[in-house]
Amino acid sequence: MVENLLSQSYISAGNLKEGYGAFLRAAALDPKNESLYDYLSDACTDHKDYTLGLQIVELGLKHLPDSARLHYEKALFLAQLGSFGQAKPEFDRATQLAPGSYIGYLAQVQKALYEDKFAVADKILHQAIQAGHHDYRTLSLLGTVLLHEGAMPGQPQFAEAQRVLEESAREQPEYPSTQIALGSIFLMQGKAEQALAHLQIARRLEPDDAAVYTHLANAYEMLGDHAQARAMREQIGRVLAAQGKKPSSVSQPPQR
Repeated sequence: MVENLLSQSYISAGNLKEGYGAFLRAAALDPKNESLYDYLSDACTDHKDYTLGLQIVELGLKHLPDSARLHYEKALFLAQLGSFGQAKPEFDRATQLAPGSYIGYLAQVQKALYEDKFAVADKILHQAIQAGHHDYRTLSLLGTVLLHEGAMPGQPQFAEAQRVLEESAREQPEYPSTQIALGSIFLMQGKAEQALAHLQIARRLEPDDAAVYTHLANAYEMLGDHAQARAMREQIGRVLAAQGKKPSSVSQPPQR
């Protein structure tokens, strides 16, 4: 238990080497503790250390080969590392191990998103919600997918996207993906002040997300504050430079 807490603390603080060492000691003491691998893989996702996250879930799968959650996490890490071909059977395995479960639905959705099959993801998300998986993450994901399908103001799909995103925000206001998507929703309606309120929350929660600054720049331009808009565009460059990306890669992808 102590090593488990230490590993979480180290990785959450960005001390990945120390955290991995504590994790190995914790895993040796309790190798079939699924939550141990899950917590640590989440911490690696937060720090965008997908290679370490993959190592953690692969060790977990040696002890828990039928864990749908660990197969799902492995698929995500492989996809983030650019190995979607290897990720696909892991998404499928997670679905097979937990059909009708939250993880089972989510694995199908994420696979569809990586294949840019937004209509498929939309259909599966509606099925998941109808099956009772009605949490803030699922609602947020549905709203974002509807926007990526091209929902526009005045369309029923747009109204649905706004409704589910607002419901997600009420349930969990500290979820950055929801706040970013709501910012986009209000920008599309020309409601810059409302967009700004959500985007400022998103910036506090995800200060290294270039998409936040893209939307903020648009909101400030809409309000006529060109100096702040310019400052946000400059921040996009700094964020992308720190991530080693080109300025063209600033659009917000669907949540994964």
